[in-house]
Amino acid sequence: MRKSFLAVLVASLVLLTGCGEAAIVVPKIITVPEETKEPETEEKDSPSLNEGKLLGVEDVMNLILTESPASFLGGYAVDEGFLTYIVGTYGSDILRELSDRMNEGKEVWYELTGRSIHTLMCDYFLSTGLEPDMVERVYYKDCANDDKIIMDFTGDINLGEGMGAVTRMDKEGITLKDCFDADTLEEMQSADILVVNNECTLSTKGSPLEGKAYTFRGNPERVSNLIEIGADFAGLANNHIYDFGPDALLETVETIENAGIPTSGAAKNLEEASKPVYYICNGRKIAVIATTEIERSTGYTKAATEDSPGTLKCLEPAYVNSVIRRTKRISDYVVVFVHWGTEGEENYAWDQVNLSEGFQMAGADAVIGGHTHCLQGMGFYGDMPVVYSLGNYWFSSTANLPGGYNTGLAQLEITNDLETTLRFIPCRFTSGEVKMLHGDEARNIYNYLTSISTDAHLDEDGNVIKN
Repeated sequence: MRKSFLAVLVASLVLLTGCGEAAIVVPKIITVPEETKEPETEEKDSPSLNEGKLLGVEDVMNLILTESPASFLGGYAVDEGFLTYIVGTYGSDILRELSDRMNEGKEVWYELTGRSIHTLMCDYFLSTGLEPDMVERVYYKDCANDDKIIMDFTGDINLGEGMGAVTRMDKEGITLKDCFDADTLEEMQSADILVVNNECTLSTKGSPLEGKAYTFRGNPERVSNLIEIGADFAGLANNHIYDFGPDALLETVETIENAGIPTSGAAKNLEEASKPVYYICNGRKIAVIATTEIERSTGYTKAATEDSPGTLKCLEPAYVNSVIRRTKRISDYVVVFVHWGTEGEENYAWDQVNLSEGFQMAGADAVIGGHTHCLQGMGFYGDMPVVYSLGNYWFSSTANLPGGYNTGLAQLEITNDLETTLRFIPCRFTSGEVKMLHGDEARNIYNYLTSISTDAHLDEDGNVIKN
């Protein structure tokens, strides 16, 4: 199935410099296989690459290693081993073309091989098995289209016991996939990458936090519901992942990841909670980072520390911005999946705009928000698309089960040239079911979102257009 994961050993060694940035280092392999060397006569007698002579493979390698600008190598300390891999995979002619175009920047790698320098590094580590302790959290995904990547994002999904929609699901003997109409389920399952926010613990451990009004815990077996709807990523950076304490948080992480769904935003310590998830799609390396601003005034949901479990907090954003910068250095495209804003407030606020500014300056390419239990507006910071909140997606208490609310999916369409289109797919949650809207019902939501968006509007197809 296209939605299944293939975890691969791919990553880059990162050395932190004094200013907190990352230098990416490739372990050196200095042996050039004999079969990659050009015949001696060809070096002497063929038309020129340099000074009237056609350089042999070793000489071309040396030229790239010694003369390439850092912008061409993507910041990597490329060595003979990597270039030998390129020759073995793509042939010596590619290497010669690369050497002729070193001053054109790192996109030349993609133009000539169909894979970015970041992806090629992943391919290289996978093929060699170098540094297994340093390689993780990269997943190769087949895309439905050769020329674009489709990412869909949901708001909050709550599988907690006693929640109205969960109780209804159990009573009727159905699972989560049966709680979506055919159009919505097909959309989620057909996305190249489906990102969901898991707004509860999935654990049998711990006790509800004393004094917290709402605490949510679902049986770990309910993780199968996330698999069935096609989830490729579960964001855990939210204000309910710590509802039953650190042991329940850790069991939730283990439960979801053991089900084959990568997570980000909460873990056993700050280092682990900060780790992005990477996807290789159409030769590009896409990163997703989950973080939360919430809670802003209470201390129920703990921030992860160097030696204690919790979430990746961005209320004070300097650390998260450093994570984004490091991630961007080894990725083509970075999405920040953020829990923020004020519950029940349809208008996004200055703190969300300020965080967006910092994310964009650090290197984020898109920001998708949630938490507020309602839809908020959409817009851009510079050219970076921002969804301020998707609110609730599949989430209801017994009290509001008979009612309903507008919801939907945010969709990023990313071309192979990294051009982005943001689209909103409108839905409505009623009595435990999410149904996609069309026609006038869809246009009503587009018009509403336009009315609460300050620098963007939605067209008749739900595309978010910068004003």
